Amino acid sequence: MNRWVLWVAQIPLVALALAPLASSVAARDFDTVVETTHRKVTWDDFKGKEFRGTRWNDGSWAHLASAMVIDSTRIEPRQAEGEEGWIAVLGRAGEVYAVMDKDMSGAAPGANSPELLAHEQLHFDITEAFSRRLTLKIAPLRGKGRDAASAVADLQAQLQAAYDAANVELLTYQNAYDSETRHGTRRKVQKKWSAKVDQLLADATTELEQARADGDD
Repeated sequence: MNRWVLWVAQIPLVALALAPLASSVAARDFDTVVETTHRKVTWDDFKGKEFRGTRWNDGSWAHLASAMVIDSTRIEPRQAEGEEGWIAVLGRAGEVYAVMDKDMSGAAPGANSPELLAHEQLHFDITEAFSRRLTLKIAPLRGKGRDAASAVADLQAQLQAAYDAANVELLTYQNAYDSETRHGTRRKVQKKWSAKVDQLLADATTELEQARADGDD
């Protein structure tokens, strides 16, 4: 089992690619003291104490560190039917999760308003939407090679490429959100972004559910 992680915060960005994960841990079990899968968060989830003075060093008052995680993936190599060589597939449907790191998330003293929490929640929602879209992108990937090892390596490279491309797009989107809302301080713009992200998440959910329904037919 492999785990691809990119912690997406406002700024700076910390990347952890192809980090090993114990096979006994599933992504749906991430709701722990340190990490939680996508849900409504509270200020109690912001356990980090990395603020310099009263603000984060990018000028924001709070910071939610979220990541896209490809987890519960089991790459299975098999000989290609009717031709030479091997293929590698995701034997268990690869699913991408948005995860919040509580220890990397924090808020300045006194910065615990409902409005600011709603702004930070949207960062998590954006990561979840991109996670669902990435789930769709990696589902049809197939590795090919002359032997099992090369087929697996080919699929791993494709997964990494898809993950990296999605992260570039995600970071651009997150930065645009913070820039346009000025970290949630422009109330009217924040309201527009809330509607925009709600639609983004709804569309990603519909696309994923439709793909699963088509796969069950």
